Amino acid sequence: MYYLMKAFRHLCGATGMMTALFSVPAIGYSSIVSYSSSIDIIVPPSSVTVSALESDNLVRVFREQVPGVPGGSVNVDMTLSGTVSQGSDLTPGAVALDGGVASYLIHYDTVTGTSTSAITTTGSITFNTPVLGLMLLNKTLDANDAVFGLPTTMYPTGVVSRGIEGVGINGATAARAVDDIITLSADRRTLTFTLATGASVDQMRVLTAVPLPASLPLFLSGIVTGVVTIRRRKGLKSHNRARPA
Repeated sequence: MYYLMKAFRHLCGATGMMTALFSVPAIGYSSIVSYSSSIDIIVPPSSVTVSALESDNLVRVFREQVPGVPGGSVNVDMTLSGTVSQGSDLTPGAVALDGGVASYLIHYDTVTGTSTSAITTTGSITFNTPVLGLMLLNKTLDANDAVFGLPTTMYPTGVVSRGIEGVGINGATAARAVDDIITLSADRRTLTFTLATGASVDQMRVLTAVPLPASLPLFLSGIVTGVVTIRRRKGLKSHNRARPA
């Protein structure tokens, strides 16, 4: 499939077909297939700023927008299966947007938590496609609000304690009574977490792969064959015109 896509891009690169086909949203649909009772799947809210969407017991999750024009990459803070609870556990890297990426924002903002007394919850979410990367740091979340954020939702861009906390993460230098813990399963489809927050919010952005329809390889193969045929015919016509009478 990878090489078929490369061939398709090469053949169509000089024509308007590439722009027309890849300027539409990614094909397929990433979705959440199961989740724990602490998870509340919601429609995109008007705001996820501090104190705008509070609950001691529920972690809110909603799907964000797919980048309008695939291409390039975005930086993430966790790219490998395993557990992150401190800075040394982070596995930063880049996620390419070429293959189609779906984004989910996970949001936890307590009612009764304070700056000296955090409220803790746990949860898990399983997706139907692999997780490509997680944005956990304040700066990574802030930098990508404009990429994945919905224009109808207000985000806490610039809030100092927006991301997860742990020793060496987002400026924390000492362990708290309960640190945030993020675990990605070996098959990269299940995210399990412990979140503890007081007067601020805990947020993370999850990037998942967008599934391709079973018919897409056949469709692309047909397009490639058509482009090759057109180019060969154009080449033959040019050759015939160049031949002496």
